Amino acid sequence: MTISPDELLIDEREILELTQKLIRIPSENQPGNEKAVGEFIASWLKDKGLPIELQEVEKDRFNVISSIKRSGPALLLCGHMDTVPVPNPDEWTYDPFAGEIKDGYLFGRGSLDMKGSLACMLTAFVALKEVEEELSQDVVFLATVDEEVATKGAKKAMESSDIKRVKHGIIAEPTDLNPVIVQKGHCWLKIKTRGVAAHGALPERGVNAILKMYPILSRIQELDFGKGGHPLVSETTVNIGLIQGGVKINMVPDSCETSLDFRFPPGVASDSILGKLTTLLEELKAEDKELDAKVEIIKCSDPVEVQRDAPIVNLLLKAMDKVLGSHDERKLLGVPYYTDASALRGIPIVLLGPGEPGYAHQKDERIKISSMLPAAKIYATVPLL
Repeated sequence: MTISPDELLIDEREILELTQKLIRIPSENQPGNEKAVGEFIASWLKDKGLPIELQEVEKDRFNVISSIKRSGPALLLCGHMDTVPVPNPDEWTYDPFAGEIKDGYLFGRGSLDMKGSLACMLTAFVALKEVEEELSQDVVFLATVDEEVATKGAKKAMESSDIKRVKHGIIAEPTDLNPVIVQKGHCWLKIKTRGVAAHGALPERGVNAILKMYPILSRIQELDFGKGGHPLVSETTVNIGLIQGGVKINMVPDSCETSLDFRFPPGVASDSILGKLTTLLEELKAEDKELDAKVEIIKCSDPVEVQRDAPIVNLLLKAMDKVLGSHDERKLLGVPYYTDASALRGIPIVLLGPGEPGYAHQKDERIKISSMLPAAKIYATVPLL
């Protein structure tokens, strides 16, 4: 590497101003209104002299793709444009769409997850264009839609010719500049029970679908869905997130449904979880002839893991040493949530981004400013090694 990280044309003020501009363009998902922020990013890249591709995902929703054209395989720099909603803006200390700065933090919805990271990647990407001849590999930038809900953007991106030549990548999830090489799989399932409606004063004439759901949920809590035994993430967890049933207080409910959120480590598969639930329902039906229950898949994806000795891990650790100073052994982490990496299958991807992840999806969301410039320099250093 002939160029040091400090020689790259990356300016902290530009990163902050760009982050503020992105925050001021709401892109909450749901409903999934990333169009305006996508248009802004595309225009910003075009003004910097970079080519852009707007890849339609669905009506008024598109990925933004750009590439520094060279030859051979590419490094992917990826971030998502959508944010979680702001259900109660009056509860915020700061306007969630103002991008205010206070006490070393930049506040706003998406500041941490992940418009601040996007700004770091964008400025790094532009800086790399200025030293194109020094690159050891091509660089592709991808800004996706719908990461917070169904990863539709990342799934569609796999059809792009630029993404097809990517050999490995970095997703700018907030990790406080710690490399994440494992993410748990997730499986969202819905269980439905059917009953027979009757007057609430005569419950014996009906079949209460809510009561039929109770033993199912009770037994689910007792099942062993698999520990996996991975050192970086915990064993399988299940959250009973939603339950709905009945029409009126004075009617025996003839339907009930509950939604379950499973998170599971490498070594456990979504098929095994679905299989155990199906077996459980069959066992309960054998015990209760009135039980009418079925399980449906909402969405599932298996765990994602990058090997510790993968080229992208080694490159990223070397880049971190150059930017942050040498370190005997940097800690590699795992996370319990899913990201676009679950949809970008076949591409070894490490998560790394600025800011403390505990502030994500919270009121008064914020990003630690001191972590942003180092993040941008790390992103830019990897393809120069």
